[in-house]
Amino acid sequence: MSADGRRRYRTVRGTLSEATAALARLVAEAGGRADTLASTNPTELSRPAMQRSLAAMTNAGQSPSSVHQAAVFLSGGLAWARRQGQIEHNTALALRLPDGTVLAPPRRH
Repeated sequence: MSADGRRRYRTVRGTLSEATAALARLVAEAGGRADTLASTNPTELSRPAMQRSLAAMTNAGQSPSSVHQAAVFLSGGLAWARRQGQIEHNTALALRLPDGTVLAPPRRH
């Protein structure tokens, strides 16, 4: 959610670096911090960094559902990057959310 209280959406098609750049632009446009996870290379993404980011969402007043959706998005994106051979393992597997829930593995259809 942006600083003005509006939700902002974008559909991005392209490479991982193009999607990362688009996410950084969207976060900046919404008045958020573009230096959270948006600027992190997936190969350098750590479990503690993801947990800090999810905790920051909780502290900013995001609902548990929104925090869970963000974690699912992270895990799904990392699962895709692993299938593409871009990373060795999905660091979001079994991620513990701020409410204590452990994230289930992503489903493939």
